[in-house]
Amino acid sequence: MVVVVDGFPVRMVAADVPGQGRMYYLVNSQCDFLPEVKEFLDWKAATRRAPATVRAYCFRLSWYYRFLAHRHLSVLEAEPADLTEFVIWLCNPYREEHRVTPIYQPDALTATSVNLILQAVGALYHFLVRRAMLAESPVVYVDVPRGKWLKEGDFLAHTRRGQATIRWMELKLKEPDRLPPTVSEQDFQSFVNSIHMGEKPNGDPTGCRDRLLCLMLKEGVVLQKIISSSK
Repeated sequence: MVVVVDGFPVRMVAADVPGQGRMYYLVNSQCDFLPEVKEFLDWKAATRRAPATVRAYCFRLSWYYRFLAHRHLSVLEAEPADLTEFVIWLCNPYREEHRVTPIYQPDALTATSVNLILQAVGALYHFLVRRAMLAESPVVYVDVPRGKWLKEGDFLAHTRRGQATIRWMELKLKEPDRLPPTVSEQDFQSFVNSIHMGEKPNGDPTGCRDRLLCLMLKEGVVLQKIISSSK
């Protein structure tokens, strides 16, 4: 069974494959599988990738093949300059305005989404090079020094002391830093007031402690300092 879930010339379809369950592939306007993508996704499934991961690869590659269809290129003909145009195309919210007349303001893809799509494209080309279907990948990587910012929060950094540089995708977009969401003063006070405490602090020491901890954390006291001071 094949179910069409996309309406573009290069479409993403779902197929029930014996022994593999539901798989997702890309087909052309004649409903023929794109052979290199099918081999790539089958290889991902054979290497125990989760079904959701394989589906994500297929969906992200559909962006690239839609771009290639607009440019009348094959995946083996693309050059580094075409990848640059692809990134510009992804960042343009009106990338397909020639197909339909937009009736609302479309949303642009975020930098994170663009980078995930580029990673999928890079993985596909790496697969094609390993299978000798392509001599060299058009996705350009550069060697950048491994800075301190790469080691922060990396629990295995001590195992990589010999690596002075890492491979970095040249087209990768800079992702903005995301600050954690904050709670309004009114909501925080409602939360603190919801902590039960008796008429006297000694009457409910647990509630008094919990309120005190919340107030200390609100003022910026590090949790580790509170734990160490209680020992």
